[in-house]
Amino acid sequence: MERGGLSSTIPSSIGRLSKLYFLDLDFNSLSGAIPAEISQLVDLEQLDLNNNLLEGGIDAIATLSKLFFLQLHNNNFSGSVPERVGDFAGLGAFTAHSNNLTGTMPAQVCALRNSVGGPLITLTADCGPSSNPELSCTCCSQCW
Repeated sequence: MERGGLSSTIPSSIGRLSKLYFLDLDFNSLSGAIPAEISQLVDLEQLDLNNNLLEGGIDAIATLSKLFFLQLHNNNFSGSVPERVGDFAGLGAFTAHSNNLTGTMPAQVCALRNSVGGPLITLTADCGPSSNPELSCTCCSQCW
């Protein structure tokens, strides 16, 4: 529920919503980690979790290969971007800025952006302009 005033964690029972294809929980006060059970939402096409208080890694999204819209910005996510995000053949938007993600944007993700006719148009991360970016990204459409 976008801007719904929600303030809790995302329940593990979310994994039981097997037919879910759109999940918009942005602009709430959700906290805690993305539950591992979200990986069971194999038909999910849009995931919008931006502007919450979520934390922990984002590995649970690595199996959501049908995603074409993924917004995770303005949270407290940490760790690295899973390489398997590069397997999301239809991914057109991925916003990961304003988190605590580190490392390097996987080459597989950049390939979605750099290939001729590649689907990935919007890719944002905390990759600059500071001299010590948190997440190195040579292919981002915008660095924060």
